[in-house]
Amino acid sequence: MSTFIQRPKQGEFPAYYSNYIALVPEGDLLQFLEIQGKEIISVLKIIPSEKENFRYAEGKWATKELIGHLIDTERIMAFRALVFSRSELQSIPGFNENDYVEAGGFAARSLASLISEFKSLRASNIDLIASFSIDQLNQTGNANGLKVTVAALCYIIAGHAAHHINILKDRYLA
Repeated sequence: MSTFIQRPKQGEFPAYYSNYIALVPEGDLLQFLEIQGKEIISVLKIIPSEKENFRYAEGKWATKELIGHLIDTERIMAFRALVFSRSELQSIPGFNENDYVEAGGFAARSLASLISEFKSLRASNIDLIASFSIDQLNQTGNANGLKVTVAALCYIIAGHAAHHINILKDRYLA
């Protein structure tokens, strides 16, 4: 069904997502998600083993924890997009990213398993997003007490990933 996904406007998402959405270039979002996914996998594959559990500062996530957070957040945003596209009227709860990372056990996993999971998740999410009609993309739901459209969630997926890959490159791998 693949529809061109319009960039969301202010008011279609909580203001704190503006920085993420700004990281997504103009153009075809689905094409960007495909290219970005390949670029992310390329970056993840060059992480040296001695950097897998590296923390650039006290209290910051280790490299594999950052990757786990990227996966968790993409999965949660895609779930929100799915349920809102299906006219869900119930509010979806928020999540505490630090609690999720702590409970995720990412440090005990192999980097290869995290890369594989991200690759599968991104491919699945591209298929999901491509399936949305214009009406579904314009659906609004309530996440953590705040209104957000399905289209905005699709942009948040891309922008959140761009944000964290930039951090990975600048603070973990530099």
